[in-house]
Amino acid sequence: AATIADVNLFRSDEPQLLADAPEGQTLLSDSGRYLYISGSRQIISLRSNQATSSAPEGAPSWRQNADELVGKGWLLSPQGRLADYQPLIGTTTASFYDEDSGRFYYQAGESVSYLDTASRSVSLVTSAEDIRAFQAFRGQLWLVANNGGRLVLESYSLPAGPLKPELELPAVGEYSFRPSGSPYLSLYDNLNKTLYLIDPSNPSRFVTVKGALSWQWVNDDTLLYNNNWEIFRLSLDDNSSVLLTRVGTEIRDIVWNAKRNYLIFSTPSGLEVYDPRLETITSLLQAEKISAPALDADNDLLYFWAERSGKSGAYRLLLQ
Repeated sequence: AATIADVNLFRSDEPQLLADAPEGQTLLSDSGRYLYISGSRQIISLRSNQATSSAPEGAPSWRQNADELVGKGWLLSPQGRLADYQPLIGTTTASFYDEDSGRFYYQAGESVSYLDTASRSVSLVTSAEDIRAFQAFRGQLWLVANNGGRLVLESYSLPAGPLKPELELPAVGEYSFRPSGSPYLSLYDNLNKTLYLIDPSNPSRFVTVKGALSWQWVNDDTLLYNNNWEIFRLSLDDNSSVLLTRVGTEIRDIVWNAKRNYLIFSTPSGLEVYDPRLETITSLLQAEKISAPALDADNDLLYFWAERSGKSGAYRLLLQ
């Protein structure tokens, strides 16, 4: 793809430093009112540009359609109201909050249980050998676990139902379920850099994406993904993968601007725009270090972490 040098083509102003912070993720709430900065564990109000509260340790995420952070057995509002369920569920290997039921599913040893946050009651769901990952998704509990010496993806119909082997996986791998944003269940093998996209209604229908480092859904059937130096478009309709562009530096993260139909990707020291219509790459911003781009719901504001002119922290950039 051709490269265009005009850095003002896609942005309206200089980036604004919102908060000083060590390097980390920038997570935007669905409402667009709050930003969580993992490097400092602070929640920032995007109206006042002031920190409103600090989160406990861990790797939290925002609840869907709610201004509330979810961590390992806790919920935190931007105003600092902490609902801590850890004393009820004890020391867990992992936990997952299910929006549909208001339950914390959590792993303790070789079992998965749930805590009902309304009644504060705990119930055992199922047990399995060597549980590697689990997630509730579309009325089912999905587990990566050992079954008779094989590592398999299993499903468990909620609220009660037997484990059902669905898919055998490579025994050597580091598995985690990722937020989907689509009808497909997303399972990622961090060791082998492989993404599995699984149809929950027909798990035998799945797509394996090898070499994927980050990805973004364009719609329910189209996925953009990248390896170190290339960006691809995957169509789930016919399982075809097309190379869109190749660049000469490492690609870190990608975000799709649905409003303007272009892709923003980060490199270790810059933000770039790929226009699939023109097949061009435009430099958006350069910095000493840059990472974790995230778009607001209107696709008008870009948030990211950067070290720029000696100032490290979370930035906001108005797009055009």
